[in-house]
Amino acid sequence: MQLASDGLPAMDVGAWAENKHYYLNRYCDMFAVGTSKKWPQRYYIDLFSGPGIGINRETGQESPGSPLIALAHPFTNFVFVEANSESLDALKVRTEPLLNGRHAEYILGDANDVFSDIVRNVQQQGSLSLIFVDAYTIQLKMRTMQWFSDHFRTDLLIHFPYGTFLQRVIPQTQTEMTETTITELNEFFGGTEWQELRGRKPNPRVYLNLYEAKLRELGYMIGDNYPRMANIKNATLYYLVLASKNELALKFWKNTNEIDPDGQRALF
Repeated sequence: MQLASDGLPAMDVGAWAENKHYYLNRYCDMFAVGTSKKWPQRYYIDLFSGPGIGINRETGQESPGSPLIALAHPFTNFVFVEANSESLDALKVRTEPLLNGRHAEYILGDANDVFSDIVRNVQQQGSLSLIFVDAYTIQLKMRTMQWFSDHFRTDLLIHFPYGTFLQRVIPQTQTEMTETTITELNEFFGGTEWQELRGRKPNPRVYLNLYEAKLRELGYMIGDNYPRMANIKNATLYYLVLASKNELALKFWKNTNEIDPDGQRALF
């Protein structure tokens, strides 16, 4: 982590973060505007908020993080969760001037452990939420997804960390992989089925299919489109996955993906 031009901490990010935020920005717009007539309370919940500013490690250019992107859209309420106290303090300073009378709650802690705090700060009656899960490894556990399913009317936009974590760890032999990592993978996938896939040639789709199946068991539908984030060598880093219990969300997600960050119209 380094300091931004405002003297506050900022995240060190790769160029691909701009593409991720492009899709987030488009979906936030469709969600917050397209649901406003039916849902008077529209929550944006960021489980890994960061400090609110990113600095491109190649160019040094600053760019808004996911909380600042969401604040540019007509959500009525915000919940920002962050495990690092310095990042959360910086986020408060950066976001509070942008609230314009809207309410924001700032929660310090691991998203898997502070769920009761999140629930307490979301009005269930007449509300709809968008939860952004931008975890760079496998921090978010499937049991937490179960909590979301049980307590929230929500869309989930999820960072699936294939190249940033799974591709590197899953091919390890049983002796190379620590018990801690095995437990973390079990909790991420919500079971041990991933272990049965390890003998195959590494394939992101195989593990993504398993993750989707687990989300479907919780009652979610999955968007058909998976924006792929790649590094400068075009190696896959991660995918964005949309999960929801509402058909309208799938339509929003399809529309989000119709034009890519370079302005090219996608073919489905």
